[in-house]
Amino acid sequence: MKEVVKEIVKSVIGKDDVATSESVSTARVGDIEVKPVIKVEPVITVEINNPSLQENLPLQVVDLYKTLDKGASVLSNVKEKQSELTIDPPKKRKDTSHGAMLRETADEALADNRIEDALQHYEECAKFYGKENKDFERATVLARMSILANIQKKHKVESPYIAKESRFRNTALLLYIKALVSGKYDKFTPQEFIGLGELESRIGNYDNALAYYEIAKEFSENTENYQALANVLRLIGIMEGKAERGGRAIGNKYFAESRSIYIDIEDDFGIARTYEAQGDMERGHEDYENAIAHYKEAWAIYKAAGDARMYFIAWHFYDTYKLAENVSMAQYWKEEIDKMLPEMPKQQSNFVLGRRNIEKKKTESQDSES
Repeated sequence: MKEVVKEIVKSVIGKDDVATSESVSTARVGDIEVKPVIKVEPVITVEINNPSLQENLPLQVVDLYKTLDKGASVLSNVKEKQSELTIDPPKKRKDTSHGAMLRETADEALADNRIEDALQHYEECAKFYGKENKDFERATVLARMSILANIQKKHKVESPYIAKESRFRNTALLLYIKALVSGKYDKFTPQEFIGLGELESRIGNYDNALAYYEIAKEFSENTENYQALANVLRLIGIMEGKAERGGRAIGNKYFAESRSIYIDIEDDFGIARTYEAQGDMERGHEDYENAIAHYKEAWAIYKAAGDARMYFIAWHFYDTYKLAENVSMAQYWKEEIDKMLPEMPKQQSNFVLGRRNIEKKKTESQDSES
């Protein structure tokens, strides 16, 4: 696993994209000259002063971070030369809650399936966090922008953000790592590594994703965070259960391990999530009978708890029966969903309406072709 982790940053940045000491010009702040020294090496290892992280995190950008820190130090020591600087004096920091408000606006647009609007709002949010030097928060927003830009590309939507997707992704990954190394976030949890894994997995970089998941897994075991451990095992199962990866056998192995932990810690929601994930995997492999069986297990738990995820499962029932060409059961769940729609929370109703809109467009396209 360590060898796989060592390749992460190389694949993210790429040697051609990393500045060399010869390609970086000398910077001048007042009468102080600073020449950044950025080495290009296959792997540079950074010691992290955090007892929870026993492994070293490989980075090609460690010298860049040192240069940035040095630059910040220089600026702080030349306040008396403020008139000589080519930058504006620092303004009073805004209320940090403004970032949360911007992100909430973007989240609402996303919930309404207005992806392009969401991207615009997330961009504003990322800029705000950049001005506030909030690396981790900015990374989280940029990671979401990367995923949404990929979605727009997949659905062939004209968007100026598609061309920026790789920049969003690379910047997000580097900011995550910078936040880790900086020591500002001394309460990191496995979730940060899980988030990196999910980002990589969603855009098909499965080896990178597995490396981050393995770090999260080890982190969870060392800190006895069993809920996080069960979650990361579930996510590995989702990824490794794909046909292009290990397949159903390996996926089911991870799901069983995850569910066993959830049972031990009496987390019914987690148990249901493993059944739901297994159903998704089986449906992807066109084993609709087993998919329905797993969805039924998840449905029973969600419904008993009154959890809103049961509405997602209702759609999965309809969609899976339709794929299996079981017309009567597909129609039954279609009617059940119609009955549930008025009581659904916004997120679930938007999900259903969005899927129905996709279905409608697909049917119209097929009719026009015929």
